Amino acid sequence: MKRLLFFLLSLFVLFANTTAQEEYNLEIDVSVDKGDEAVYYDEEPIFISFRTTENAYVIIYDIDTDGNLHLIFPEREEGRGFIRANRTYQIPADNDDYSLRIKGPPGEEFICAVASTEPLRIPAVFRGEEESQFKVEGDPEKAIENITEDILEGNRGAYATDICYLYVECPFPPPPLYCAVEIVSKPSGAKIYLNGRYFGRTPAVITGIPPGVHRLVLNKKCYYRYMREIVLGKGERERVKVRLKWKLW
Repeated sequence: MKRLLFFLLSLFVLFANTTAQEEYNLEIDVSVDKGDEAVYYDEEPIFISFRTTENAYVIIYDIDTDGNLHLIFPEREEGRGFIRANRTYQIPADNDDYSLRIKGPPGEEFICAVASTEPLRIPAVFRGEEESQFKVEGDPEKAIENITEDILEGNRGAYATDICYLYVECPFPPPPLYCAVEIVSKPSGAKIYLNGRYFGRTPAVITGIPPGVHRLVLNKKCYYRYMREIVLGKGERERVKVRLKWKLW
């Protein structure tokens, strides 16, 4: 009799999960500002973006190159992590007063996302001091699979997952003939792109630039894009000071 009841209960759970998956077309996409499989350098700032196709509860976490786990979203353990459909969220947001920076040593890093139409549980490895004590050893993909199962334990909603891969390198010290540019903007906090590559936000000093002609672009929400060419000679250091123009509409 007990076996029969267990079998019927298992069928009910399976049917409920299948029905939830069919009812919702839930997908989640997580990415970083330099794109999937991008190369970041030690101490370089990073921005994480994510969106879902349905209103959902989301957990985003990171496995760094040392195997350490970090809960990225929600920022607090007691947070519910609810987001609206088809809306792009960024961490940190443009108006946040903190930054996320890459930490070495060199290797592969994983940013993982889990979304569900029902509230998600935050596993014990992300709570309090246990986060700093837990380290992924062996196959990271298997660890991600186990953590996902832990997050979804008892969850009967539709769910989706995504992983963004990136690589960390430690930069070599630039030779003396290389150049540097100090970039300051008013207001500060503009995104810096040099020759199409992202270098964080103003104010900033970029070193290790080879001599020659370089294309500088500054972007900030509600302000016009700033573009100019910079010509640098061997070992030259230049200071670029920009006053951004506000968009009226």
